[in-house]
Amino acid sequence: MTAVLYLITDLDVGGAERVLLEVVRRLDRRRFRPAVCSLAPPGAMARAFGELGVPVYGLGMAGFRHLCRAGRLFDLLRRQRFDIVHTHLFHANVLGRVVARLVGVPVVVSTTHVAEPRCWHLLLERWTAPLVNRVVAVSEGVRTYMVERAHIPARKILVIRNGVDPGRFRLRRGGFRRGEGIASDCLLVTTVGRLHAQKGLGYLLKAAAAVTSQHPEVRFLLVGEGPERTRLGQLKDRLGLGARPANGRDLLWRPDGDLLPRRLGRLLGAGHASQQGQHADRHDKGQCLSGVARHLTASVHWPVPTL
Repeated sequence: MTAVLYLITDLDVGGAERVLLEVVRRLDRRRFRPAVCSLAPPGAMARAFGELGVPVYGLGMAGFRHLCRAGRLFDLLRRQRFDIVHTHLFHANVLGRVVARLVGVPVVVSTTHVAEPRCWHLLLERWTAPLVNRVVAVSEGVRTYMVERAHIPARKILVIRNGVDPGRFRLRRGGFRRGEGIASDCLLVTTVGRLHAQKGLGYLLKAAAAVTSQHPEVRFLLVGEGPERTRLGQLKDRLGLGARPANGRDLLWRPDGDLLPRRLGRLLGAGHASQQGQHADRHDKGQCLSGVARHLTASVHWPVPTL
């Protein structure tokens, strides 16, 4: 049986951590014996891994500030004799590559989740890339960025997109709109994610103010939690966007469009414009979404896809 260690920077609630949880959940236990290790102390998601019967280790590190504790990773790898080390997120990628090779782990794989713009991050990615057998990018955009900016050979990078289990969500048509007093023929634009500066949601709020001043029938919804919640709420008030935060568990309908501005990497736009209301006009919705994209382009100075 192949022993695999999944090394990640932390196990707080986040996208990369949830992706890893789903990978471990679906791993063929007849062929692989997984374990999970967090550089930081075990976070909120450690229990979910433990419930799957997966050993979870925490090294008590905080980024590279506690490099003196890297010996704990060295001891873990030498003691458990893993066949594969698969790292996730920047700090785990860099440290895991080096330590795994020093111990003599046969196969090392790293997943890059974000197009990281900081120069010293790119340099460390470039210097340690020869230590891995394969780099996994979660999108074509991240792959292109790693080739062009980190100068990692394209032949070494494999794109595997993050998967979401749609069975976890039940589509409830109209219920949310009725509860929030949103008309069925109103254009609803939403973004769901961690409320972090990395996501660039301030740009979306400014674009929303510009769009709703011309199209008051458009509604915007931001769903999530994170350190930027208070700041985004204050910005919303300053921009005159009178709305209240929604609970993510209520987000059980099909929105008319999705836009996800990001500060790290290229601006992502969803070219999805499905009809929600029977009285809605698809052409008008497309024009409104294109207007949002134009305002985001003006704010962020990055190109967005034509909707």
